[in-house]
Amino acid sequence: MKREDSGLSVFYRENKRVFAFDSNNEPVAEVMDGEIVIFRTHDCFDNQLSEEGTCIGALNWERIIPATGPVYVQNAMAGDVLKVEILEITLDQQGVMCALPDNGVLGSLVKEESVNKKKRNPICKSN
Repeated sequence: MKREDSGLSVFYRENKRVFAFDSNNEPVAEVMDGEIVIFRTHDCFDNQLSEEGTCIGALNWERIIPATGPVYVQNAMAGDVLKVEILEITLDQQGVMCALPDNGVLGSLVKEESVNKKKRNPICKSN
């Protein structure tokens, strides 16, 4: 875990993630109340679909829907209510789109699976 202090900000470069919430998950960060924590997250496929035309059948289904964390807040006690404020979400320059037969709202119209990487639309601004 790499910690870079910059005032009240803590940036964790390491991509530690979990695929199921469990009380045994080790914290990826330890912060004080009021600190700002910045994470780099992965997409819902854990960045497994990295090339155009990748077959979704090649996915490791144990590695989907990753969550970054957990975070340990110093001096927080069991039963405390913690307020978390999301200050910003910055989008990547591209995303992945999948279409699968019989899946999703338009699944009945999809004849064969397809995986496409799409560049972000310029009207979707990112800081």
